[in-house]
Amino acid sequence: MPDVTFYRNEALPFLEAKQCTKSDLTYQKHFHEEYSIGSIDEGETSAWCDGTMHQVEAGRVISFPPYMLHACHPTSLTVWRYKMLFIKQDWLK
Repeated sequence: MPDVTFYRNEALPFLEAKQCTKSDLTYQKHFHEEYSIGSIDEGETSAWCDGTMHQVEAGRVISFPPYMLHACHPTSLTVWRYKMLFIKQDWLK
């Protein structure tokens, strides 16, 4: 399985799912145009969001509204798996 996999379905053009299984992926500050909802499956991350740092561990859900600047950095380089769902604003409204 690839380290990062995206799932799309033409019947659901307003949704995109992402699964990440690579522990050494860290992200610079960025934002998404969509609503982002994530589930931490394994490991823990330091999540910077709107100027505040949060610790998010396995079993927790994290979400970001559109255009909110954020970054995530796994606390362990050996254990890190998560899933994200991106939902287009137009559909959610």
